[in-house]
Amino acid sequence: MSSRFICASLKRRRSIRKAELPKESYFLRRMAEDDLSSVMEIENLSYPNPWHLSSFKGEIDNRPISNPYVIVFKPLEKVIGYVIYWHI
Repeated sequence: MSSRFICASLKRRRSIRKAELPKESYFLRRMAEDDLSSVMEIENLSYPNPWHLSSFKGEIDNRPISNPYVIVFKPLEKVIGYVIYWHI
């Protein structure tokens, strides 16, 4: 990884403001295919080499191992984040 890439990533991260939301205004639930348009929007804004849609579909379908979750902003029922972890 080049130092230019690292510097650009750090600058981009510093420019993002942290949202402070009351805990009761959001919740976590398992990702569904209906969430993928929001997940792809976040992915494309967050990474220079984003995952393909098929990668996320694979994570949703790989139920015994993969655990994809979305963070939903309750008042608008809008996906504001996601996390994927594997249970091995």
